Amino acid sequence: MTAGQTARDPSGVPRWLDDALAFAAGVAAYALVALNDGVYWDGWLTAAYLEEGNWQSLYHDQFLAAGRPLYAVFWWLLRYLPDPVLGYKALAFLLLATSGLLIRRLGVESGALSRLESIALALLAVTWPVFEVWFELTFWPYLLAYVFFLLAAWLALTSRRSSGRQRRRRRLAALIALTLSFTVESFLVFTYALVALLYATGVERPLKPSRRALAAFARSWWPFVLLPPLFWLLHELFLPRRGLYAGLNALVLSPASLAGAAVAFARNALVLPVEEAIRTILRHPLLLLPIWLLAAALDDRLGRRDLAWQRGDRPAAWRLLGFGALLFLLGSTPYVLADKVPAVDGWDTRHGLLMALPAAVLSLAVLRLVFCRRRRLTTAGLAFLLLLCGAFLAGRWASDVAWQARWIKDRSVMHHLARLPGAGDYSVYWVRDRSTVGRRPEPYRFYEWAGMFRRVWGGESRIGLDDAPVSRRRLFEASRQAWFRDRAYLLSELDPRGCQALLEIDDGPRRYARLRLVVQYQVLRLLRWRSKMEALLDGITRLAVTPVAAPEATSCAAVPAGGGEGR
Repeated sequence: MTAGQTARDPSGVPRWLDDALAFAAGVAAYALVALNDGVYWDGWLTAAYLEEGNWQSLYHDQFLAAGRPLYAVFWWLLRYLPDPVLGYKALAFLLLATSGLLIRRLGVESGALSRLESIALALLAVTWPVFEVWFELTFWPYLLAYVFFLLAAWLALTSRRSSGRQRRRRRLAALIALTLSFTVESFLVFTYALVALLYATGVERPLKPSRRALAAFARSWWPFVLLPPLFWLLHELFLPRRGLYAGLNALVLSPASLAGAAVAFARNALVLPVEEAIRTILRHPLLLLPIWLLAAALDDRLGRRDLAWQRGDRPAAWRLLGFGALLFLLGSTPYVLADKVPAVDGWDTRHGLLMALPAAVLSLAVLRLVFCRRRRLTTAGLAFLLLLCGAFLAGRWASDVAWQARWIKDRSVMHHLARLPGAGDYSVYWVRDRSTVGRRPEPYRFYEWAGMFRRVWGGESRIGLDDAPVSRRRLFEASRQAWFRDRAYLLSELDPRGCQALLEIDDGPRRYARLRLVVQYQVLRLLRWRSKMEALLDGITRLAVTPVAAPEATSCAAVPAGGGEGR
């Protein structure tokens, strides 16, 4: 829909319904983020700083050393929430749900997509399963950068419909939002996707422009072209990385490495999600009939009117495919150059931060090429789109449920540790985790255990290490270094030569299906039913803490008699 159209177009469908559908898709995709009350990975470190308000250390030891002082401002804002962890989850949910609305409006404002295509773009972008861990507290700056970029793109596109002072204000606001998004460096490169969109949709005959057209475009948009390199230059001059972060995002220019990373990036971010979605669809063939009927009803109501796939001609489809490829190239290049590839799930899915939009645009282009007839999306194409988004949603929900179950397991472990006499008398805990609750076997970082021990017993004098030959020796030796025993890792009081123990974690006497466990936990949590919650946590895991006599424990005068087993 263009600016000149009224709130109700000839199709009889009100314009606000488009936004409602895009926002509803975001709500469906990220609702479980709002309910996840867990702390994971580096979130333990950040949560500790938020609880203590230790901003001097947080600013100098982490953000300034990493060349990201603006991160401290973002975290400072969370400090004023009654519960920073749960407050972040609520804000993350609202911002991510709103991202669907922004993406839909970007499609409309570009002038390159029909109303139905713009809705489909939002559906695909919010459900595409590439960044799977928005519930992690550490990704607050990532989330803000993502939304700031979408907002900047929308402001830039809408500024073309205004003039004079209003146009200047919108473009200034867009530049400010872009600058804030640059706290995540990959947006420096991704900005040129916005410049390309502005050029392609604002210049007549973009492939063969006149000098006058090029000059007019340069006069209008030169700040957007120059801002990324200027920001990068000033950042490198005045905010160099140092200390532990000196090699952060270092370039890896080996041809073999670059080729391998590029192929792995495309496979993990684009191909595997579609393969898994198709497998999900084939496992539930009975869904094909109701989805087909829904697609036919939508086609009859929307597809034959002005919400049609109005731009479904093949030249336009190939141009859209080319723009999607450009988006993918610009979004992946910073990561490929640093040899960072998005994982299928877990912590390293963060490297796929920019992949939802390229994936959505490429998918739209394929739908145009395969399923469009006479400039309209066929019923089969609409059904495939609905099935694909439904499968993506199912995968996202399954992932979120699994991570919530992992946190429930962690709470059960802390519940037992707090009740085991003498369990906190040690400095080093070798962890054998055989529990099957939650996510499939997921390695814990040593500071995750330090955070859990801190929550149970207070202080920063205990470390947990996986009881595996590689991590056992490597991490134990690292724990003796001064930089390791620091507040940044919640280990400022650690004595690595103190007493050692073996911490064994097994499944408890109660077995739950994962979804049932999460539903029961959330009901008890929201109702604040403490006695029932303790009974639930008590039955999920079983713990044993056994003293270990080790030659390295030279500060341990005698192996404590404490320890025991929690059932």
